[in-house]
Amino acid sequence: MVWVGAGKDRAIIDRFFSEAVIGHQRHQIRWVSCDMIRAYTEAIMHRNPNATLVIDHFYVTKALNEAVDVLTNERSRIAAGAQRKAINGLRELLYRHAARRTKARTRTLIRLRHSNRRIHRAWVLKDHYAIF
Repeated sequence: MVWVGAGKDRAIIDRFFSEAVIGHQRHQIRWVSCDMIRAYTEAIMHRNPNATLVIDHFYVTKALNEAVDVLTNERSRIAAGAQRKAINGLRELLYRHAARRTKARTRTLIRLRHSNRRIHRAWVLKDHYAIF
């Protein structure tokens, strides 16, 4: 940990670079970790374009889960009858970590590839990221 500041705007990142980083040190920064707040990422990349930006795993996972939720809500609203019930029943499975899912439940999710490709694709992306 190098520096901690309170706030969620660009000014806080600018303050970090003016208070905690001496001119020549800025070019030595190789990685910067932060939240997914656009003001943070833009300020960091503006101040240090050669650094690799590392977004906290929690925030990426949260965004992926929210995207899956938006998609299942959208699909559930346009579905009818048994299909709506099936989509709503998948939610628990879609959020469950792969390590805590039975093989049968995983096969159920894989079958989504044929019945609802958009939900299947969102699940694959979320599930793949969760293992890292």
